[in-house]
Amino acid sequence: MPMKYEDVKSEEDLLIWEAENYRSFRNSEYPSVGDQLDMLWHAIDNDTLDKTSDFYTKLKEVKTEFPKG
Repeated sequence: MPMKYEDVKSEEDLLIWEAENYRSFRNSEYPSVGDQLDMLWHAIDNDTLDKTSDFYTKLKEVKTEFPKG
C-alpha cells in the first residue's frame, strides 16, 4: 500500500512518497491498455508500425514528459 503524505516523518519517507506518487501519476498518463492494443493493431493493419504511428507517439509523449529518474 502506498504511503500517505501524513505518514511522512523524515526525508527518507518523503523521497519514498514522491517516488510512489510520481510512478502512479506517470502511469495514469498512459492510454489504457485496451487503447494501446487498439492503436497497435491499427498501426500493424495500416503498415505504419514505426515511430510515426499513434501507438509510438502517444507513449513517447508520456515518456518524454515524465522520464524515469
